[in-house]
This record gives sequence, structure tokens and C-alpha cells, in this order.
Amino acid sequence: MLLLKGGRLALFPMGERSIVFSQSQKSLFGLDAAASFSILKLDEGSSPNEILGELATKNPNFKEALRSAVDGIIKLWEGTEKAPEKVQSGAFPALPKIFPAEGRTIRLLGTNFLLSVPEPNIQKIIWPYFKHLTTSVKKPHDFLIQCLKKDGAYFITVNGETQYGPLAKCQILPPLFDLIRKIAYQRTDFLLAMHACAVEKKGACLIFPGVSGSGKSTISAGLYNSGWNILSDEVAVVGDLGQVMALPLSIGLKPGSWPLLVGSFPNLSDAMT
Repeated sequence: MLLLKGGRLALFPMGERSIVFSQSQKSLFGLDAAASFSILKLDEGSSPNEILGELATKNPNFKEALRSAVDGIIKLWEGTEKAPEKVQSGAFPALPKIFPAEGRTIRLLGTNFLLSVPEPNIQKIIWPYFKHLTTSVKKPHDFLIQCLKKDGAYFITVNGETQYGPLAKCQILPPLFDLIRKIAYQRTDFLLAMHACAVEKKGACLIFPGVSGSGKSTISAGLYNSGWNILSDEVAVVGDLGQVMALPLSIGLKPGSWPLLVGSFPNLSDAMT
């Protein structure tokens, strides 16, 4: 770990990439190779133009994209980066007065969702992954999430407003998980949310931060097979008392991780993705 900017930033190198914690925003940011290079150069005293010049020499066809990336790193360096905004009900259209006849209520971190999936063949795909979150408690719904088919493609809406789409049938689950996860945790009073997996065993919690593709879900699955409980394989949410909140959504394992886990999960190679 490297402390930068008088300790306001903590940098965790991961090969060419890195993760940086901003004390001012109490947030973790994943940095690619160019961004990691830029923040280290700023720490050495290089000017933004000098950094951009070095990057552009190696990548002459992406100068404008690099300029935007360097501008973002400067904001992070100066403490003016934008903190994640919490999702309130007002961020989406108001709940409709008439609800669809088909739907199930699911509850995550105190937020009630009415999940409506009219098409039977999509119900067979989706419902098994949300069965453990289904509740029969009659409480007002906070959000209506629908998976609708239009012109041969699928769209995911929140309170009637499209958030994802067009999607193929095999593409529905990941954005649906992502949407429900983000709405649920960003409506809670949390101290810190990081791109990480979190597992628990006998009251002890391990958190593994990592950028996309670094193996968070693989670690979660491996530790689950060793008796650990998975709190989340995507976002670790820490409350103001230091507690790690559970986001019990199904994990997604990319084919590249299957050979590492097939010994523990023999049917994994035959699973649908």
C-alpha cells in the first residue's frame, strides 16, 4: 500500500492496475494501467501535460480518451472527484397507481421490489435466482421492476422507465442483479461501499477488493466450499458501525474460473451461463 497526498489517498497496486481509497469521499476507485501511471506521476510532481505527453507517446491514437482519463485522475488527486450518489425514490418516475397482475415481492436490505416478469419462459430463468428473497409480508413497494419483451428483445424497466435494453434472453440476469443490488445498498445508510467480495465465517469477515475480472466471484465460490458464507461477490457494503451488510444475490462465474472450481462443483462445466 502507498499513501499519497499526505495520506488522503491510499493506493493498492495490482500489477499494472490498482485500487485507490479516497479518504475525502470514503470510496474505493478501480484504476486501469493509464490511470495508475498518472496518479503515481502526479505524486512524483509531474504536470498533467507531461503525463498526457508520455501516455500519448505510447498510445497516439487515443489522445482525447487519455486526456479525459487524466482529467479524472486530477479530480481524484485534488479531492474533487464525485462521490457515488445515493439512489432515492425520486431518482426514478413515481410508482404507477396500477400494478401488473403478475409479479412477486422481493426484499433486499429493507427495500421492497415488485418484480414483474410476464413471459413464462423468462420466469423459468429468473424466479429460481430470487426465490430466497421472496417475501409474503404485505408492505408498500418501493420500486416496480419489470422485464418486458418488445420487438423480439427484452428490456428492464424501473417504475416504467427503461434502464437496460435491448437484451437477448441470455443477457437478462446480470443487469437485473446489478440494478437491484445498486438500488438496495445505495438506499441504506452505509459508511463505505467497495468493489469487492465479502465472506463470513463464525463472525469473522474477509473482504477482497478487486477490479472486474480479477477473481472476486471465484474466491467467493472457493471459500464457500470451505465453509464460508458469501455476503456478496460484487460489492462489499460497510455500515457506520463497521458491520458488513449481506447482499445475497446469486454469483456469476465466468468460464475461465470453471477449471479451478470444477473439483468442488462437479456440475459447473455443464451449467448455463
